[in-house]
Amino acid sequence: MIGFQLISVALLCMTCLVNGFAGIFGEVCPIELSQKTSRACQERRYRQLLVNKKVYQLAPISFLPDEPIRWLNMTYDQMTAVFGKHPFEQWEFNIYLAKTAGGAKILEQWHKLNAGEDIQSFADFVEIYTFFRKAQEALGDPYFKNPSDEEPFQNIIKYWMRDKVFAEQRLAGVNPMTLKRISTDKEDVGLKWSELKKVLNQKFDWDNLIINTPNLPKISLAKAISRKMVFVLRYPLLDYLPAMPDIMESRPHRKMWDPTSPIAFFAVHPNNRNNLIPIAIQMDVKPGSPVYTPKDGDLWMLAKLSVQGADLGYNQVAEHLAKTHLLLEPFCVSKDRQLSENHPLHQVIKYHCRGISITDKLAFQFLLGENQNLHRLFPYGYLGAVNIALKSYRQTSWKDTDFIGNIRERGLDFRTLRYFPYRDDGYSIFVTIQKAVRDYVKQYYECDEEVQNDYELQNFMNEVSADGVGIDGGNGNVKDLPYELTSVDSLVVFLTRLLWQLSGQHAALNYPVADYGGFTLNMPTKLYRDRRVSNDVFSLFSFPNANISARHAIVAFSLTNYRYDSLFDYGSQLPDKRGRDVMSKWFYFLQRLVQPKLEKRNQNRLKGDHLTYPYLLPRWIPNGIQT
Repeated sequence: MIGFQLISVALLCMTCLVNGFAGIFGEVCPIELSQKTSRACQERRYRQLLVNKKVYQLAPISFLPDEPIRWLNMTYDQMTAVFGKHPFEQWEFNIYLAKTAGGAKILEQWHKLNAGEDIQSFADFVEIYTFFRKAQEALGDPYFKNPSDEEPFQNIIKYWMRDKVFAEQRLAGVNPMTLKRISTDKEDVGLKWSELKKVLNQKFDWDNLIINTPNLPKISLAKAISRKMVFVLRYPLLDYLPAMPDIMESRPHRKMWDPTSPIAFFAVHPNNRNNLIPIAIQMDVKPGSPVYTPKDGDLWMLAKLSVQGADLGYNQVAEHLAKTHLLLEPFCVSKDRQLSENHPLHQVIKYHCRGISITDKLAFQFLLGENQNLHRLFPYGYLGAVNIALKSYRQTSWKDTDFIGNIRERGLDFRTLRYFPYRDDGYSIFVTIQKAVRDYVKQYYECDEEVQNDYELQNFMNEVSADGVGIDGGNGNVKDLPYELTSVDSLVVFLTRLLWQLSGQHAALNYPVADYGGFTLNMPTKLYRDRRVSNDVFSLFSFPNANISARHAIVAFSLTNYRYDSLFDYGSQLPDKRGRDVMSKWFYFLQRLVQPKLEKRNQNRLKGDHLTYPYLLPRWIPNGIQT
C-alpha cells in the first residue's frame, strides 16, 4: 500500500511539473481541444493520461462487487496519499478531513457534558439541536455557515407542529423530489389514481376525502383529481423493510416502531393553488393500514411524524446518496483518465468534482456500515439503508438529471401548483448554468464536427456510459448516458445537466437537512411506543432518547454546513482567457442579477407566511459535492 501511495504521488507531481514547465521541453501547451493542439502537445497529453489511468481507476465497491455502482478504486489511506498532496485537491481535502474529525470531537464533548441524562421536556430537543448547530459553525469561518442564519427564514423550532409547515416541507424542505400529482388514466404525468388505489386501505372513504376536508370544494375525489387538485407522497423503496434491533434504546418500557412506508395525501384549492394542504395519511403500504386525517388529533400528529422520518431517510439514501454522489463519481474519476488537464472541459469540470471521492468513501464508512450512523438512527438499520441505496441506484439513470423533465413528469407545473421554491429557484439556476455552458462551449467548439472529432471528449463519454465499447468503454456504467456526442447542442445539454447535478441539485438535496432534518422534533428518525402513555397519544415519549437525538444532530450538521466555494467563482482562476472571461461573466451574472431576484422571492415568501428557500441562492451553492 505504501509503495502504491508513493508511486502515485510521485507520478502526479512529475506530471504537474511537466505540464507546468512545458517550455523547458518545448512549446507551452495551450488549453485546447485534443485534435486542435500540436503533435508535441498531443503526445504530452497522452503520456499524462497514461499516468493518470494507473492512479485513478474505476471499479465496483469492494463489498458490493455484483452491483452496478462504480467509484474510485482507492482505500482511504491511498486517497490521503494522493489527494493530501495534490496541487489542486489538497487544500479542500485537508479542510474536509479536519471538519470530519471536528464533528467526532463535538459528539464526544456532548456526551461528557450530558452523561446519563435523558430528555425531560420538548425544550431539551431544542437545546441539543442548538448545541450541535453552534458547535459545527464554530469549527471555522468562512466554510461553516448556514444560510438560514443570514437570509430571511421561518425558524422551524417555532413552527414544526403546523400542518402548513409540514406540507411546505415537500416543496422547500429536505426532499422536494417525491411529491407527485395524482393523475387520471388519460394523463401521462404524475401517479395514476388507478395504480395508487391498489395499495390503499379500501375500507377508508376515499371518495369523500375532499368533501370531508374543511375549506376545500365539496366535490368527489375523482372530480378533484380531474381538476388537478390532489397530490401524494409515495415511497415504494420503503415498502416492507424489516426492523433491525434497536441498539440505541435498551429500556424495556419503550419499543421502537417498525419501519413503515407511509402514503400522504395533499390538495390545493382550485382558486388558491399557493397553499398545499395535508388531507390524509395512510400509515403504511401494508393492507388494512390505518388512515388518519387532521380531524384525528394526536394520531394525526403521529402520522405526520412517521412521514417526516420516512422522508428524511428516503432523501438521504435514495435521492441524495444514490442520485448525486454515486451517480456522479464515475464522471469525476473519468475526467482525470480521459480529459487532459489542458482540455477546456477538464478545466471547468474539475472545480465541480473536487471532494466527491473522499466524501463518498467516508459516507459508506460512517453512514452505511454495520453499527454506524444510519444503523443507529433508522429502524431499518444499515441493512435497510443499503437496500434502499442499491434499489435506488439500480433504477437511476442519466435521465434522472433532467431537471425540467422531472418537474413535468411529476405533474408539478406552475399552473397546477403555484408555490414550489425548489422548482422556481432551481429553474433560475438551471437556465443560468445552461447559458454559461453554451457560452463556454462555443469558445472552443465552432461546429458539430469539432465535437465529433474531439477524441478525448468521446473517450470520456464512452468510458462513463454503460453502453461504451472497447477497453475503457462502459467502465462508469451510467445507464442511458450517450456513449458519444455528435453536436454542439448535445454537448451543451450533457454539460448543463452534469454541472447542475453536481452543484444546484446536490445543494437542494443536502443543505436543507441543517434546518429541517437535524431537528428531532421536526423529523424524528425513529418513533416509540412507551408504556407510560397509550399508543394513540402523542407525547414527549413518542420521540427518541437524548443519545439518538444527539447523534441525529451531529450527523445532520456534519453533512450540511460545510461549503468550500460558490457556484462559478473560479472564473478568474482559469488559465485561458476565453474560458476566464466567460465564467467570470456568468459568476457576476449569478451574484448581481440572479441573487437579488431570488432574495426578493424569499422576502415575499416570508411576508406571505411561506417557508423561504435560501439553499439555491447563488452565493450558497457550492460548485460541487463537498459533503
